[in-house]
Amino acid sequence: MNPNSLAGVLDQFQNSSRVMNSDGSMTFTISVYQPLNAGWFKSILLSFGSGVKIIKPVELQSILVNEAKKLIKVYEDV
Repeated sequence: MNPNSLAGVLDQFQNSSRVMNSDGSMTFTISVYQPLNAGWFKSILLSFGSGVKIIKPVELQSILVNEAKKLIKVYEDV
């Protein structure tokens, strides 16, 4: 996680549990009601760009990948 993403995650999810990993990265555990249907949550995660990686739920990874593909398609002709 890059420093800008870390600061953003800390700002957005102040009450999350955190674990420092041996490689210097951090793992955050965030409880969100129905995360696959929470548009606001998807938007926040996408705002971090490649600075974060979703571990669980795996289905949320697919949702974010699909959103990224849609974004790429918008700018294909640029």
